Amino acid sequence: MNKANVSIYEVQDELINENIKIVFPLIDKYQKENKIPCSCKDCMLDIAAITLNSLKPRYHVSLIGDFYQTIKSINEYKKKVEETLKKAIARVSERPHHEQ
Repeated sequence: MNKANVSIYEVQDELINENIKIVFPLIDKYQKENKIPCSCKDCMLDIAAITLNSLKPRYHVSLIGDFYQTIKSINEYKKKVEETLKKAIARVSERPHHEQ
């Protein structure tokens, strides 16, 4: 079988970090509830980056689909993500990178 070589840039959208599907909606929820002191672009990106970097990556190839988990394990993981997000918000609030 002879498979054609593919550039990584041609397939990059097929590699997905499942954490983004949890972190981004949670950040959006916190922003709408005014739980994020500053919602400027720099602070929002810092909060997202710190949160995602603090979590164990959960990559999969888009052809596989979503991770299969129990409701209990999903809820436990979401609590962990929320705790991580709160720490990231506190950290960025203490030392924001934007101009004061």
